[in-house]
Amino acid sequence: MLKYDFFAYRYYPVRFNRLTRKIHIFRNNGATGEVVVPWGSNRLFFFVGWGTQNKSLCDLRCHILNRNGIITDTFTVGTFTDDPMRVRGRWEFINRYMEGGPDHTVSHESDRVITLSMKNSFKNSYRWTCFLLGRSLFPLRYILFPWYGVLALTRWLVMATCVAPRFSPVTIAESRFDPDDKGRWEEPDYIDQFGERPDVVARMRELHRERQRRSGAPDHQ
Repeated sequence: MLKYDFFAYRYYPVRFNRLTRKIHIFRNNGATGEVVVPWGSNRLFFFVGWGTQNKSLCDLRCHILNRNGIITDTFTVGTFTDDPMRVRGRWEFINRYMEGGPDHTVSHESDRVITLSMKNSFKNSYRWTCFLLGRSLFPLRYILFPWYGVLALTRWLVMATCVAPRFSPVTIAESRFDPDDKGRWEEPDYIDQFGERPDVVARMRELHRERQRRSGAPDHQ
């Protein structure tokens, strides 16, 4: 934990700028701390990547190739999941955004919602802990609060010691947007803030049933 978690970066962001058609991959806060690749370049190879410790988890990854087809860098986008179709859906979301803009990213109005929050708070750390420990233990979260609480506190302390990533001034200038832009999605103050809205709950249940039918598992919702 001291080597890889504390005193590191809080996250490694990736920016997709559809106006300049560039992808900015953060590496560090130094002068050469980001990689910039044109969107649509044949140097990019997106794919579903699988974990090495927990082989049931996957995420969206991308290789960056040089002119000879040799991999020079790799980055991931978003969080991990146990459903490869969600990873493909994340890729489809990005592709629609870069090619058609925010109005073409989702097929249902209730999908226009940001779930995660990047703010470093104990509330976010606790909610992230609940997410990681899974749906089956969630009803017991109050009984298991000492365990949940220690894990959440540890995460909060880790994030408090970590450095916030900063893109270069050029990237920040290129990424400025109009706060009143109608295509901008509202950002939550904490994780799953908008998940309590009735339309979002109904939509999530619908998507859950679709995933259950696809996997052949019984529907308990």
